[in-house]
Amino acid sequence: MTKLILENNIINIEDLLENNPSIKAMLEDNIITQEEKIQQSKKVLELLATLEEMCSDEQLEVIRKLISELFALIFVTQIFSAER
Repeated sequence: MTKLILENNIINIEDLLENNPSIKAMLEDNIITQEEKIQQSKKVLELLATLEEMCSDEQLEVIRKLISELFALIFVTQIFSAER
């Protein structure tokens, strides 16, 4: 399994994206369609539903916190990028 955090305390986003078949498929023609966004949303919902079935309440709380903080990071990163 690929490490999630690199030695220099950076999230290993590059590896996660490079090895993601969804990203590869969506970027194949350099156009992201509404249908591709819908399909990606469905994949995420299916994974979340699987996690809800598999995990204890305590594990789900960690997942909720992770998703919340990840979305906050994406949000502030996009705002910072837009200001440049």
